[in-house]
Amino acid sequence: MVTNQSPLNSKRSRTALFIGGALVATAVVVYFSFFYPPESEKNLQGTIGGVKKYHSSQIEGKDVQVGSEATTQTPADAQVGNSATLDGKTEAAKTEAAKTEAAKTEAAKTEAAKTEAAKTDVAKTEAAKTEAAKTEAAKTEAAKTDVAKTEAAKTEAAKTQAAKTEAAKTEAAKTEAAKTEAAKTEAAKTEAGKTDRGR
Repeated sequence: MVTNQSPLNSKRSRTALFIGGALVATAVVVYFSFFYPPESEKNLQGTIGGVKKYHSSQIEGKDVQVGSEATTQTPADAQVGNSATLDGKTEAAKTEAAKTEAAKTEAAKTEAAKTEAAKTDVAKTEAAKTEAAKTEAAKTEAAKTDVAKTEAAKTEAAKTQAAKTEAAKTEAAKTEAAKTEAAKTEAAKTEAGKTDRGR
């Protein structure tokens, strides 16, 4: 059974389908521009499980608006659309600012770690210098001790030499005394011989 439609109804039907298709296409573009992929899946890579593809449902009669109802957009609707766009951009800007701030914080931590490492190196160098100075002081003290020991040894040697000299002098004096005594004895004998001859 063939239904004859008037040219006017046919024209309206085609206009309604065209407008409905345009609205659906606009909705798809807006969705993929601002809301896809979801925030929680932006940093995910790879596929786990099956691939989920987008499937749009078929347009039904209730989805199509005819006449001025479909084409007229109130200022309130335009403001809502603009507000959603601005909110999306503001949120993206906040996310970028948070990432930048996090990067600055990490850079500051890295710089602080480098500064601490430099301070530690300086402290190690100072400790090494102090230890070297202590070693040098110990060597100097040991050298002074060795000099003192050498000086004491020289003093002892000098005392020993002086004692030997005194002993030699005493021995020489004894020898001289013995010679003098022997000379006296000889003189006494000579005197006694002379006396005996005179008798």
